[in-house]
Amino acid sequence: MSSLRAMIEHVSGMAEAMFDPDDILAPHYYAENGKGQITLVAVLASGRDLDRMRADIALRFKLERYRRWVFFSEAWAVEYDAGAKSVEPSKHPERMEVIQFQALDIATDRALRARRQILRLGEDVKLMPLHFGGPRAVDVPAATEVAERTSA
Repeated sequence: MSSLRAMIEHVSGMAEAMFDPDDILAPHYYAENGKGQITLVAVLASGRDLDRMRADIALRFKLERYRRWVFFSEAWAVEYDAGAKSVEPSKHPERMEVIQFQALDIATDRALRARRQILRLGEDVKLMPLHFGGPRAVDVPAATEVAERTSA
């Protein structure tokens, strides 16, 4: 892959194939080592456990000399205006349901974020086009939130 952008675009296609509107897309890492070998890791954790797991996996990738990776998962996202009162994205009235993508290249110390909004219009669910940049606040939903969302 030639760039972090190309890597996110590739992973976005994978996420679209994995996406099920009636279930949560578990957090995943798509990682490339120095030899170009790819590893896909599913992370079966949420909340603080997910934060710890992400830190552990990032350390493992660095120790095992992975060059770059993309973390992706379903999440709540909010675009805050400057000076607006900060509220947890999962509790914000204008939150968006998204698949978030966070890429990191160790060699160049570059990072890139993107998202795909999940648009729910009644029974119709659409995965919107990839948008680079990302929201200012992102919150990966806990399993209970996903259960509430999909049963509503």
